[in-house]
Amino acid sequence: MTVAILAKRFGLDPRKAVSMPEVDLFAIAGKAWDRNGEIYVPRIPIDAAEADAMLRLVTIVADATNPNWPTRVYAGYTKEELSEGRPHVLVS
Repeated sequence: MTVAILAKRFGLDPRKAVSMPEVDLFAIAGKAWDRNGEIYVPRIPIDAAEADAMLRLVTIVADATNPNWPTRVYAGYTKEELSEGRPHVLVS
């Protein structure tokens, strides 16, 4: 068996996110949802397990310094990937 340790972290890029209706993501995960908004995901999930994993990492992103920037809902990204190294505030 060969094992390698990578020095570089290969995170996801939220700038390449695709949008889909929230109800579709919940439907793929086998869950009911009645809000009809958009959610941004790394890719369209291929099965219930992948959709459920994305839903466990849901983050609402807003830019307080630019009120014209739209609020977005992301699923499947860590806070580090979404902040891209910039200062940020996390509200739990």
